[in-house]
Amino acid sequence: MTKGVVIMEEKRRGDSGRNRGRMVDEEGYYREEESPKRKRRGRRALVVALISMLTLILAIGAFVYGLLNSMRKGAVGIDPSGGSAVSTPGYDDDDIVVESPDNVLIGQQNAIDKNVYNFILLGMDSDSSADGTRTDTMMVVSFNKKTNKIMLISMLRDMWVKIPGHGSNRLNTASMFGGVGLTINLINQNFGLDLQNYALVGYDEFQSIIDDLGGIELELTKDEVKYINTYAHSSKKLKAGDGTYTLNGEQAMHHCRNRSVGNSDFSRTSRQRTVVTAVFDQLKQQDVATITKLIKKATSIVETNMSPADIVSLGVEVLTARNITIEQMSIPADGTWDNATKNGRSVLVVDFKKNEEIIHDKLFEY
Repeated sequence: MTKGVVIMEEKRRGDSGRNRGRMVDEEGYYREEESPKRKRRGRRALVVALISMLTLILAIGAFVYGLLNSMRKGAVGIDPSGGSAVSTPGYDDDDIVVESPDNVLIGQQNAIDKNVYNFILLGMDSDSSADGTRTDTMMVVSFNKKTNKIMLISMLRDMWVKIPGHGSNRLNTASMFGGVGLTINLINQNFGLDLQNYALVGYDEFQSIIDDLGGIELELTKDEVKYINTYAHSSKKLKAGDGTYTLNGEQAMHHCRNRSVGNSDFSRTSRQRTVVTAVFDQLKQQDVATITKLIKKATSIVETNMSPADIVSLGVEVLTARNITIEQMSIPADGTWDNATKNGRSVLVVDFKKNEEIIHDKLFEY
């Protein structure tokens, strides 16, 4: 039977005036086509439904866009000139002083490889870089779109670097003198990187994200368990001993801060990378409602200069990628640094060229 046609329950009886010109089906019943007015009403209802659906999608998109865009409030901009030159020719020539502004822009860099997206995750001692606090966590996060590999690279805070206008100091003090921009410029120019985007979060706020995820599962040693139980005063004590534990936000935060167990900052940054990996694993298992809740939470605790479009694009690519792998390391790499004492402080004197080669091999050779 032809679509859009009404069957008339009347057998054909000759060619009376009433039936003349009407179409007959295979069984001999008269049929008549749907009226033009009824067709127009049907099309109008379909158009209204499509417009309503499109409006809803746009409204949701605008809501999410607004949330993501709010994280850009106060974000550090890009300097098209590439930023001031930074070098570390010698560790003791502190008499060289170059004027440096309080809030340095991020020097514009060309992408080294269009298939590799790099940004830096920064964790502060307090909830803002504006009050001159040190950067407690500096982690380069890289996603290779061709190989579906995520690379986490911790930059150790005790690396001794030349800071324009402020002599030489530990890397994590750069945020005190020039904010996020100066920190990123130092890393880019000392390690040959192309970082343009960042995400900044306060340590205390990061724990609330983990709580919203329902906690994270980690393998802990008995000494790590003891450390967490000592400092996580608001949480239930973990059972003593080695094992697999589900940590809440407070416990995970203290685990990330632990530099007493193991090899000082090398072990601490390794724990931070393990926590970030566990958070990523949890994110992949969440439904849309939870992801939306986390986005709303992130708007109040995360600062970033990434555009909403870039955030959504990267998020979709990473969360839907198949056979994704995560690798991690810390810089300086083994055999490329020496312990030293500068102005009474224990620091790391680094071979920057060797570390640049190691980083590029990990990120761009595939």
